[in-house]
Amino acid sequence: MSDVGPAGWFPDPYRRFELRYFNGQRWTGDVSQHGQHLVDAQGTSGWSPDQPVGPRRSRGLAIAAFITALCAAASGWIPLMFVISAVAAVVGFVLGLVAVGRARRQGGYGRDFAAWAIALSVAAVPICVAGFFFTRYIVEQIERYDDPGSYTITHGDCTVAGGQVTFDGTITNEESGTRSYELTIVYTTGLAEVGRRYLDVDDVGPGATQSWTTTDAVNTVSTDVTCNVTDVHGPPPFGVRPQ
Repeated sequence: MSDVGPAGWFPDPYRRFELRYFNGQRWTGDVSQHGQHLVDAQGTSGWSPDQPVGPRRSRGLAIAAFITALCAAASGWIPLMFVISAVAAVVGFVLGLVAVGRARRQGGYGRDFAAWAIALSVAAVPICVAGFFFTRYIVEQIERYDDPGSYTITHGDCTVAGGQVTFDGTITNEESGTRSYELTIVYTTGLAEVGRRYLDVDDVGPGATQSWTTTDAVNTVSTDVTCNVTDVHGPPPFGVRPQ
C-alpha cells in the first residue's frame, strides 16, 4: 500500500514507545523514547490487520481553537461581552499553540486553522479593549440620563385654545458644569391623562436659568387642562429614550 499518509514521527500505534517513524507507506523500526532515538528490535512484525496502517490525523483541536478565537474577535466590541471574549481569546490562543504542535507532528495537517486561531486571538485583544471603553461610555451615558444633577424648575402658564395647550416655565442648573435636560410634561383633565410630551432643554450653563415653552394638541374638548412636569432626566443616551 502506498501514499497512505505523510511521513513523520507519530505516536507509536504499537504502544511500545512514545513515537514511531512512518515513512509515508508503512511504520518503521525507528522509534523515540524520552527524546532518545532508538531502533525497535521487534520491528513491525507484530502488525495485525486491526492495527492502523498509517497515522491517525486530526484537526479537531485546530478547528476548535479557530472557532473560539473567531467568536472572541467577533464579539469583543459588544458592551459587557468583552470580558467573556477576552477569556475566549486566551483560550483560543493556547489551543492554537497546542494545535500547531500537533500539526507539526502530523505533517502540517490542521496547521492553517491553528495559525488563524493564533492570529485571531491576538487581533481580539484590541477589540476587547475597545469593547471595555465602549461599555464604559454607554454606562456613563445611562448614568447621565438617570441623574440630571441638582436643578430647580418652575411652572408658568398653562393655557388651552383651539384644542392646543401651551405650557411654559424655567429650569435652573445648580451644578458646576453645563447640563442638558429632558422634561416629561403631562396634560390631564381631572384624573385622565390627555397628552404627554418630552421636551429637550439643552446646554444650560452652571447656575444659569433657561426658559422653555411648548405647544401641543390634546385629546379633549375641555378647557380645564392641568399641566405638570412629572419627571426630569438628562439627555437620552444616543437619542434613544430608555423605556
